[in-house]
Amino acid sequence: MSAGGVPVTGERHREDAADRVRAAVYAVRDPEIDVTLADLGVLRSLTVRDDAVDLVLAPTRTACPGRAAMEGAVRAAVATVLPAAAVHVVWQPGAWRAEHVTERGLRTLRGCGYGVAGRGPACGEAATVQLRRCPYCGSGVVESLGRFGGSVCRTPFLCRSCGSAFDELGSARDIK
Repeated sequence: MSAGGVPVTGERHREDAADRVRAAVYAVRDPEIDVTLADLGVLRSLTVRDDAVDLVLAPTRTACPGRAAMEGAVRAAVATVLPAAAVHVVWQPGAWRAEHVTERGLRTLRGCGYGVAGRGPACGEAATVQLRRCPYCGSGVVESLGRFGGSVCRTPFLCRSCGSAFDELGSARDIK
């Protein structure tokens, strides 16, 4: 019985469990950057069935070293709600793109000092021209410090206006 004496049906129980699974998986954070996989655009789809959960993930790079950690974290998140459920994870082929990052993800990344290749400093819409902006001051006067940063999906930059160093996230197609 639920509060108020109304019986909880099997269908209602399944919906509640599915909502809890979604909440748990949507809360999983990237192993390197403090942003959820959903907001980063890595979590592409989530389907909850009676005895199984199907997930589609897309790494920021094909050879992303964080794939095992991400997969383990989403499996653990599902297990907190449905410990007996079979979890099927499919890694989507093809490149992750900057436009997969949500608006909340953009705000979170900028708050952590990351730029996002191909995304404007405020609007978050896909850019037709490469926009490189400092996530701290918004200046476009930035200088590349090399092709790769601390990981292959990051490119280091220096803002000539405020002097801040920052990494920009992007796919190989985004980073030029």
